[in-house]
Amino acid sequence: LCAHHQFWQLQKADVDRRSAYQIVEEMKIADMLFCDDLGAEQDTYVDRLCAWLYDVLEARNLKRRPTCFVSNLTEKRINERYNERVTGRIQTGGVQVIQYGAESLDFETWRKK
Repeated sequence: LCAHHQFWQLQKADVDRRSAYQIVEEMKIADMLFCDDLGAEQDTYVDRLCAWLYDVLEARNLKRRPTCFVSNLTEKRINERYNERVTGRIQTGGVQVIQYGAESLDFETWRKK
């Protein structure tokens, strides 16, 4: 399951509690969860995301379900952006940080190269 769409759905102002619960439960039970573009969410949304992400990661870690994170943020920046409970769950989940290059390229920049 790619969580990118689910995280954006949770950001929507009109998401009700039942829908949010269903989205979070879906992420908890997926065989494999890909969290793409971690750090791209709106700044005003980070606190809510931390609460949901903690619940998802705690459940996944207890069941030993794999979770993959993709982000343009450095490990240091992830630790600054998200609370200790979330980063602790990421670290206890056996995460290995792999950094590919120093710059991020959007499509237009990449096309010009």
